[in-house]
Amino acid sequence: MSCSASWSALGDAHLHTNNLKTAFNCYNKATALERETLYSLTRQAFALTLLGRYNEAIVLFDKVIDQSPKYILARKGLIILSIILSNDRSALFSQAKVKLIFILLYNK
Repeated sequence: MSCSASWSALGDAHLHTNNLKTAFNCYNKATALERETLYSLTRQAFALTLLGRYNEAIVLFDKVIDQSPKYILARKGLIILSIILSNDRSALFSQAKVKLIFILLYNK
């Protein structure tokens, strides 16, 4: 397992325990070690979404889709984020909805 993969795995562990800032930092380190890793960039975007940093998440999802147009996880994340933003009634409601959607789609 590469160093990048190790940082991504650690980020996944933190994401699943709702340590969002730490997860984001792990994915950031993984991306710094291997710039073209679509998985880490996508998971970084997920963490940003859960942190409510929607504009930054959109930039990362778009970056992944530009690099690999058929990468389904990035497309799903961007679609979910678009739905959230189009239905945004309150920040608290949106944050709860984001967490529920990601739990339903990405937890095993």
